Amino acid sequence: MKKFPKISLLVPAYNEESVIENTLIHLIKDVKYPKKEIIVGVDDGEDKTLEIARRFTKRYRNVSVIYNKVRLGVTGNMNKLLKRARGDIIIKFDADLKFGNPKTALFNIIKYFRDPEVGGIYYTGEIDWKKNSHPFVEKRYWPEIIEERERSINTRAENFLTVLQVQYRKQFFPVKGIISIPIDIHCFRRGIVKNLDHSIVHDDVEFAYQVLKKGYKIELAKDVFVFCPYGSPVKTKHLLQQKIKGNVGWMQSYKRYAYNIPKYFTGVFFTFIKNFYKTRPKDIISFFYWLAVFKISWLFSFSKRYQKPTKVWKRWKRK
Repeated sequence: MKKFPKISLLVPAYNEESVIENTLIHLIKDVKYPKKEIIVGVDDGEDKTLEIARRFTKRYRNVSVIYNKVRLGVTGNMNKLLKRARGDIIIKFDADLKFGNPKTALFNIIKYFRDPEVGGIYYTGEIDWKKNSHPFVEKRYWPEIIEERERSINTRAENFLTVLQVQYRKQFFPVKGIISIPIDIHCFRRGIVKNLDHSIVHDDVEFAYQVLKKGYKIELAKDVFVFCPYGSPVKTKHLLQQKIKGNVGWMQSYKRYAYNIPKYFTGVFFTFIKNFYKTRPKDIISFFYWLAVFKISWLFSFSKRYQKPTKVWKRWKRK
């Protein structure tokens, strides 16, 4: 591998007017790396996401935009982005994210791929159970994050679940080879992931499955951190809507990767039990509140679990 292989940062976006500009500025100016390209895939929406993204293409040669005249969804959008990408390493980056360590993140990612057996990486990071937080974020963004996180039981619950999942990944991933990991970015070698199944709501599992299926291994990067500075849904209604969609994705994943999903959730639950004494009382309450929301959304999502791909996808597929 070259000293600095080219990296393609792929950003699928749909109605991301409020965040896309900050994300692109972050990837262009804050994230340091000598050879990177940024490709934004914009699904047809109702706001100015496309207009904002195209402004960057006029100012920066390494930024380009793909416009989809219909809504393809994340997986359909990613399939088009993957065909355009020219980097040796591909990173799928959500439109509302930031690197916690932007100056070193891409350099740290590359060092894992020096091992020819590694086909992909997922990030993890140190967490503080007593503060229900990531020290990485505390250093730079603590005032903003703590204010947003503590203002609602929904944001506290979502943050605590993230802390729980990060801790579980760190402890058990190398041993059990868990692939069903909810994650915000995906990093893999070019050519490994070629065509994502559009009928799958959760692309998290699909990325990892394709890497492992081709004989590569996945590493956890403890020196890479990614977070969403805009927080989780504050209203219970919005959290419930998010979880209904999530449950559809999990059940689709369960049908395809049945051996894996129960192993993952069972492990997360026992990680919580093991670290019960370290957590704040209000975070414990938040966790059980989140479980209640999850169960309710599970019931609401029942009728949607076996829906077929959208008509929009079928029309695009015929073209």
